[in-house]
Amino acid sequence: MRNRKTRDISRGAMITVLSVVVLYLSTVLVTTKLSLLAASSVLVAIAVVETDLKVGALVYAASSALGFALVPDKLFVLSYIFFFGVYPLAKYAIERLNRFELEWLIKAIVFNVLAFLGYSVGKLFLSEQLKLPLSIWIVVMVSEILFVVYDYAMSLAISYYIERIKPKLG
Repeated sequence: MRNRKTRDISRGAMITVLSVVVLYLSTVLVTTKLSLLAASSVLVAIAVVETDLKVGALVYAASSALGFALVPDKLFVLSYIFFFGVYPLAKYAIERLNRFELEWLIKAIVFNVLAFLGYSVGKLFLSEQLKLPLSIWIVVMVSEILFVVYDYAMSLAISYYIERIKPKLG
């Protein structure tokens, strides 16, 4: 039991460091910003797969705090805090229901709540960076479509990790 806790803590710490590095890179590299945010999201999911939901939540909390302290572009950190970091935890809990239609309904609600919270907090603190060039309704519709694509890609990434990478790690 003690070895498992030690292993979980060390894996969580390594994944946290990787998450913060990926968050930092998402602000430095010009062309891959959203891809790197999505990759940081997958890292939280990997923490859950490798350990459990509690360690995944600790990885999310630690990488959020460190990201906020170390990453210069707070808009990307807020995106991580309010969606990309927390969504893998919600996805894990929701998909344990094993009821496809209900899962998607709950995921849509979670996405909209997280998007609203993130936008509201971002607007409060970063109003200059959050000026929308389009109507809010167009942004919402496009965001909903992108969310479905993101969720599906996240599922593919998690499956790939479980089937191809995790067995090689031992």
